[in-house]
Order: sequence, then C-alpha cells, then structure tokens
Amino acid sequence: MKPWIPGCCELCRRPIEAGAKSLCQACFSRLLDESRASPVRCPACLEYRAPLADGICPVCHEGEGPVYEVRSLARYLEPWPGLIQAVKFGQKAPLLKDLGRLMGLCLGPPEKDELVTWVPLSPGRFMLRGFNQAARLARAYAESTQSRAWPLLRRIRGTKAQARLGARGRRHNLDGAFALLRGGNVEGRRILLIDDVVTTGATTTACCALLTAAGAARVRIFSLCCG
Repeated sequence: MKPWIPGCCELCRRPIEAGAKSLCQACFSRLLDESRASPVRCPACLEYRAPLADGICPVCHEGEGPVYEVRSLARYLEPWPGLIQAVKFGQKAPLLKDLGRLMGLCLGPPEKDELVTWVPLSPGRFMLRGFNQAARLARAYAESTQSRAWPLLRRIRGTKAQARLGARGRRHNLDGAFALLRGGNVEGRRILLIDDVVTTGATTTACCALLTAAGAARVRIFSLCCG
C-alpha cells in the first residue's frame, strides 16, 4: 500500500483539486467510466456470463435455491486492490466518501422504501480495526444518494479469515455466524446489502439467507468489487 500524501490523489499522487476528497477529478472520472463498462455478473454463480431474461446465466438457470442480485463496480483488479487495502487498513474516510459517491453514480440509488444496510464485522475484528469498512461505505453510499443506512445484522461468533478458505470452506465457516440485531424487523421489507468485496459470495449469501428467513421480501447486494 502506497503511503498517503496529504492533499494528493490516492491513485496518481498529483495534487487534488479544491472540493475533491481523496481522488483527483481525472482518476475519479476514469474509475467512473471503467465501472460503467463493467461486465454483467450472474447473481447465482458470480461468473461473467451473458444473462438470460431473468438475469441468471444459462449454466445456473436450471439450478435450485434462492438467488440474490449482485452488482459490483468492477472486478478485483488494479487499481482496486490498493484502494480496498487503503480503505480497510488506512482508515481513509475521505476515500470512502469518493467510493460511496462512485457506487451511487454507477449502481444507482436504492429503490423506494428499500433499506440500506451492511455486512457486519465480528466484535474481535472490529476492536482490532476500530471500524467496519462496509458500514462506512454503506453510509457514504447512502449520503451520496440522499438516503439512509441502518444497522440490521450482527456477527455472533468469530470466524476464520475467509481469504484462506476455499468456496466450500467459506460457506461452512459462516454457518450460524450472523443474527438480526435485537428489535430488527425486516418482515416484508426490501433490503440493499452493502459490502466492499464479493468473492465467492459466501458472506453476503449467508446474510441474505438470514434476512430472507426473517421475512424480507427481497435482498440484493451492492459491492465495490467482485473477485
């Protein structure tokens, strides 16, 4: 991760224009153009295949089980890994503002009466990091779209780092890891779940399954990147 230079763009290190957050206008515009051209991802298998009319790729069309719409700005390729690392470990709130605004411009605002929420961190990881990047991203996205983000989920147990596990291990690793916050009522509501990166979809699918089981009418996922 490159060292941060105050007053300079996170990507090109040139001075930032007045009013900008952490990306200069040229870099922000480039990310915006690239994100708008990002290929469509099948929400079932998370592969880049041409979707059918219902949005599911032909390979998954005959499958069973719930499918949650996944929309991401870009694939997890440069310069995104550096930006994500800066967000997770650099505690750069201005960068999250820019990325939240980028998400709003590319993916659009939440639908009417749709609740915006985020993937929670375990208490231990939250204490180590001091913040939840998904929560900050969700709030930045909500601010950029003139909406509000609400906490709905909590982690009730710690889990192994997902990055070290395969697809099956990731799914089992998250069994029983999430719960609704006390007093949370999602009966009949539409939910928009925000996360920074969707890789195999195990984490977001576990959250979506919990929300659906609690009565949510529909859950969809927005993220910065997908693996």
